[in-house]
Amino acid sequence: MAFNNQAYYEDFFLNFLYKKDSFNTEEMEPLFDSIDPQLTNNVISNRTNSTSYIAQGYMEYDDKSKVIQITDAGRKKVEAAYSKKRG
Repeated sequence: MAFNNQAYYEDFFLNFLYKKDSFNTEEMEPLFDSIDPQLTNNVISNRTNSTSYIAQGYMEYDDKSKVIQITDAGRKKVEAAYSKKRG
C-alpha cells in the first residue's frame, strides 16, 4: 500500500492550525525539520495543486508575511472529521 505523505502533512497542518489558528512558516521549519525537512516546504510549494488544502480553501498562505492560517472551511472540515464517536 502506498502512503501519501502530502495528504498526511496537510491533514497534520490543518489539525495543528485548528488549535493554533496561524503560524509563520519560518518558525515552523525548525520545529519539523528534524522529523522531515520537506514537511513545511511541501505544503507551501504544492499550494497550487488542485489537491492542496490551500487550493481547496482550507488554509491560506501569505507569501509576504510567510504566514499560513486555517480558514472557516478548514475549521468545518476538522470539526466534521472529529464530530463522530470513536469506534
